[in-house]
Amino acid sequence: MTHKFLCGGTAAAKGIEKIGEGMEVLKKVGSVIIDILIVIVFIISLLVVIASITAKRENGQANVFGYTANSVQTDSMKGTINEGDLIISKVVTSKNKNEFDLKEGDIISFYIELKNETKLLITHRIYELRQAGNTRIITTWGDNRESAPEPDDPITMSDVQSVYLFKIPLVGHFIDFLRTPLGFIICLVVPLLAFIAWQAYKLLILFFKSKQAELAEEAESLKNSAKTEISDEEKNAIIAEYLAKQKEQEKNNDNADAEKSKNDSDGKKE
Repeated sequence: MTHKFLCGGTAAAKGIEKIGEGMEVLKKVGSVIIDILIVIVFIISLLVVIASITAKRENGQANVFGYTANSVQTDSMKGTINEGDLIISKVVTSKNKNEFDLKEGDIISFYIELKNETKLLITHRIYELRQAGNTRIITTWGDNRESAPEPDDPITMSDVQSVYLFKIPLVGHFIDFLRTPLGFIICLVVPLLAFIAWQAYKLLILFFKSKQAELAEEAESLKNSAKTEISDEEKNAIIAEYLAKQKEQEKNNDNADAEKSKNDSDGKKE
């Protein structure tokens, strides 16, 4: 029974040790995931801020490394691009506009002027292309014929702001929120503070673990030192043994001297 109990206790100890190792691995994985998420949110927020700054200089069109991201506000392209989607497009400038070989079916973004003299960015599909001398006339039309029953007014290549590449569904709502003061605070300032706090927490954990290791090492050193120290009883025993040997040695020396004296005396009598 004792043997079985000991075996069971050993197995349980090993199981607890494995669970502890598993928890440690989970903590490390969780820490890495949190770091990655915070960095991703921070990078996205930073890109939005950069886009907002560049938009003020690029005729309202954000330009990050030659690309732009815009949130879709209407359903005029419903079925292809929906309200709330984020569209990624290649920015068209006066320097690179000749690089684009536009054709019917391409989706482009351009500004239209409203009655109150404000500009609105429209993203529609090219319905017709025609040449008028050296100028290309572009006619666009939204895919959703219910909200866009007629083609748009013709434009030229100089009006084109960007050429559509792909969309990210529903992310436009998030980008719109990021552009608000509250969104800026929540999605940029808060992640930054959270990242700083998380790194400070990790540094504190490392500091305490380092101190704990130092204390454990010091305790082990004291323990080993205590083991090597000789107790008073052991010291007394060693001294007593030494004195006994000394007395034995003196006794042997006295006997040897006595024997020698006796031999010398017997020699003289002869």
